[in-house]
Amino acid sequence: MQHVVVVEHGHARTESYTYRLQADASPRSWLIRWEYQRVPRTDNAYPRAHVHVNGTFPDEATIGPLHIPTGMVSLELVLRHLITDWDVKPRNGDWEAILDESDVEASAKHID
Repeated sequence: MQHVVVVEHGHARTESYTYRLQADASPRSWLIRWEYQRVPRTDNAYPRAHVHVNGTFPDEATIGPLHIPTGMVSLELVLRHLITDWDVKPRNGDWEAILDESDVEASAKHID
């Protein structure tokens, strides 16, 4: 995971992020990547916020490379997804309330 936040004049904003769900520690083992670039790179035409899926169709054809457009995805939403859909064990039994509070605080402070 990489999340770059810049603070200017008391306002925090997300410059970029890459969240990855990987099969193991190998960088090439990713299954899903959520990515965002506030200022899109000039060497590609990908949407600023997008998701990648690394897999195969039932006929064994590979999926990708796809850059599926999305809105910005908060870290809280990714963590919730990992806990609820991938059976990742949360570090705290009150994880849902913690993520809800964090997401509300970020929205109230206009962190984007």
